[in-house]
Amino acid sequence: MYSFFKFSPYLRTISDSFSGQTMAQCRQSASEFIRDAYSPMVAVLASQDAERICHKNNLSFTELIQPFCRLSAEAQIRDPNNTPHTLNHLSIGVRDLNVAPPNPAMARKLMSQAVASCQPDTSRDNVLTVGDYDLQLSVWTPWYEAYRDCFFSLAQSSDHEFLKHYLASLFVVSSQHAEPMEQFARMTSQQFTVTAG
Repeated sequence: MYSFFKFSPYLRTISDSFSGQTMAQCRQSASEFIRDAYSPMVAVLASQDAERICHKNNLSFTELIQPFCRLSAEAQIRDPNNTPHTLNHLSIGVRDLNVAPPNPAMARKLMSQAVASCQPDTSRDNVLTVGDYDLQLSVWTPWYEAYRDCFFSLAQSSDHEFLKHYLASLFVVSSQHAEPMEQFARMTSQQFTVTAG
């Protein structure tokens, strides 16, 4: 995490120089996309009683904390040498370990549905005349953004890369739980089993 944010002004300069060409019509700038796609991940394990309390509002615990995982102000972190570093617009990804990832067939179906749900906007087309032919070119591809966002949301960690690996774990137990320390011990062993396997 430190090395990515250490060079963020450099990445911002690169993304701004290309934004006029490649991501001009996108919802996000290149730097916003990089920040969201490669955000640090936190594994969440909530006890059943904590989830039951959250379901009173028709939310899971992970859904409840989602709005607080994107900071609009500056945040400071410290590296192992205790040197402070300021981060702008920090985004943290949270994922519930109790929810199994979709199988490959379901993931392909979800990505196909994401593409099918985005119809191209023909009012933004450019006409390019080549000889006797008029080619109608779209300057905006909303289907690609939908596919890309769906792909990154479904991506799982791999042994040979650092994307989507968890940097922290969050264990949640209700204060009304009869044996909270035993529940934390069970959740710790469950977390170890899930992440090690």
